[in-house]
Amino acid sequence: MYCMQTIIGNDIGKAAQLLSQNEVVAIPTETVYGLAGNALHEKVIKRIFQIKKRPATVPLMLQLPAFEKVFDYVENVPEIFFQLADRFSPGPLTYVMQKSKLIPDIATAGLGTIAIRIPDHPVTLKLLEKLDFPIVVPSANMYGEKSPDTAKKVYKNFNGKIPFILDGGKCKYGKASTIITIDNNKVIILRQGSITEKEISEALKT
Repeated sequence: MYCMQTIIGNDIGKAAQLLSQNEVVAIPTETVYGLAGNALHEKVIKRIFQIKKRPATVPLMLQLPAFEKVFDYVENVPEIFFQLADRFSPGPLTYVMQKSKLIPDIATAGLGTIAIRIPDHPVTLKLLEKLDFPIVVPSANMYGEKSPDTAKKVYKNFNGKIPFILDGGKCKYGKASTIITIDNNKVIILRQGSITEKEISEALKT
């Protein structure tokens, strides 16, 4: 199915070009490396599921360059989001909110919500600023295996399956983001990650 040569490099422009051509590339974030693709293109999303061997019932995460962009892809943004985003975004906190119709159902496993994060990595942010579309970025590992924190580890996982790995050095955390949802102005932690429940509680008190 795949016979391409996978290249590791630090050319942000090349990564942006490939993504614009509806290719899947690996990119760094401050948490772990991820497999990136156009979040508005169903065939790209399907390819990511196939490459990772990820069940179609497990939704993907959206990454954006700034929280102002959230309004393009989310409906009914809760007020508490702004309080948390002011403290944790960019950063390793992911918000699950009601998705707009722009996001294909395949990306969210048919759910009416989408997980969104603004990553805190200079390379990733520069890449996102070059794109005129959001990207889905699940971790760059086979489903159920450990998430990689270096480009070399991604290469071991996907050599010959993707054209390019954008090398941003070793990830700061090496641990996935914390995922939350907001229900009736209350925060519910769906996955404990780099940001703790205590940190979230303290941020909401200020």
